[in-house]
Amino acid sequence: MKKAIALGILSLTLATAASAQVKPEDQIKFRQAGYSFMSWNMGKIKANLEGEYNAQQVQAAATAIAGTFAGPSDLD
Repeated sequence: MKKAIALGILSLTLATAASAQVKPEDQIKFRQAGYSFMSWNMGKIKANLEGEYNAQQVQAAATAIAGTFAGPSDLD
C-alpha cells in the first residue's frame, strides 16, 4: 500500500512537471488523440452489440482501453 501511495505521488509530481513544459496546442493534440483511440475501441464494442457478438474482440478492445488509461492503483 505504501508503495502504491509513493508511486502515485511520484507520478503526480512528474506529470505536473511534464505538463508545465507542454505547449497548450500540443496538449490539445494529445487529448484529441486519446479520445480518438477510445472512440475507435468503443466503436468495436458497439459494433459487436449491434451485430454478431464476438467476445474476444470485445475483451481485446476493453483491455486496450483499460490498459492505456490505468492508474497507479492498478499496478499492485
